[in-house]
Amino acid sequence: GEVRQDGTTADMTWDVAQLLRFVQQRVSFGVGDLLFTGTPEGVGQGSGRYLNPGDVVEVVLEGVGALRNVVGPKTT
Repeated sequence: GEVRQDGTTADMTWDVAQLLRFVQQRVSFGVGDLLFTGTPEGVGQGSGRYLNPGDVVEVVLEGVGALRNVVGPKTT
């Protein structure tokens, strides 16, 4: 495989504390709630290369583990 993106929370426009403060002004968090932050710069959107059925996407979170997904067939 190839690395298509390699970033950390340090690469984000707003740090996690800023995001939490902003969101908590609007909603309350409960135990087990998640805040999805999107992706930092460098996703290759302008490259014209996209995921295809059978491609594997693996996300590694230091200290937690890896999440591996295989891209399925296109649905209509």
